[in-house]
Amino acid sequence: MTVPRIVERRVDPMEYVRLIQERTPFALARYNDGEICAVLGGIALANRNCDGHDYLPEMCDALQRTLAEPLSDERYYYGCGCGCNHGQWAQLWADWLAANGGNIDWRYSDDLQLIHFSGQALPLIEALRDSTVIMVGPERWRKRWPSWLFHYFAWVETPEPNCYLEAERIQDDIERVVRIVSHRFSVVAFSASMATEVMMWRLWPRLSHLCAMVDFGSIWEPYCGHARRSVHRNLDWVGSLIEANTGHKPLEYTGGLKI
Repeated sequence: MTVPRIVERRVDPMEYVRLIQERTPFALARYNDGEICAVLGGIALANRNCDGHDYLPEMCDALQRTLAEPLSDERYYYGCGCGCNHGQWAQLWADWLAANGGNIDWRYSDDLQLIHFSGQALPLIEALRDSTVIMVGPERWRKRWPSWLFHYFAWVETPEPNCYLEAERIQDDIERVVRIVSHRFSVVAFSASMATEVMMWRLWPRLSHLCAMVDFGSIWEPYCGHARRSVHRNLDWVGSLIEANTGHKPLEYTGGLKI
C-alpha cells in the first residue's frame, strides 16, 4: 500500500527569519516522531520518546485535540518532518489524520533544522540576536548556554523528563513574561519536547498579537555541547558549522564545547 503524503509544501526557512525581522507575530508548531507516536496513543515500544519523556495519557489526549480542533488563525503554522511521509508510523499517522484530524494546511518543517546542519543558520541567529527572546527549555541548557549564540531576555525552565506535568506552570510563566515585554515584540523559543505543541495551542489565542512562537526542538543542543542525537553526530560542530552559523571562530568560544 502506498502511504499518502501528508506534507508536500516546503517553505524557505528564511521566510520565518523575515517574519522575526519584521516583528510579525506567527507560530510554528512542529510535529515529529515523538508527537506522532503520542498522537497515536504512545505506540512506541518503550512508551517514551528518545529523551525519556513518557507518553502520558493526558498529554497524548491533549496532543490529539490540537489536531482534531486545529487553530484557524492563518498565522499559526502546522509543520511536520520527513517521518510523517515515510517514517515507520507513516501509514498509521495518515490513517489517524484522515479519521480524526481537522482541516490542516501542513508544511514541511525539517528545513528549519537542516539549515543548522548545512551552515546556513546565521540569518536566523542574527534575527534572534536582534529580538527579545524568551527561552523555554531545560536547566542543563541554561547552565551551558553560550553567550556568543544569542542573548535571551528570560528563561522559563522545563523539567526533565515529562515537561507536560508542569505545563500549566510553564504556560503561566510564559504568558507573564510576554505581557511584561508587551511594549515590544518577543520571540518565544520553545524546546519543551512534546508538551510544546499543547502549550503553543493553548497560549496562541491569548498572545497572538504580542509575539512569535517557534518550536525549535533540539536545534540548540549542539551549541550547548550536547551533540549526541543521531542527526547531530558526524557533523563538524566544533569547527566549520559553529563558525558558519554564528560568525564566531572556535578560538572565540568562552565556554568551549564538550561533544
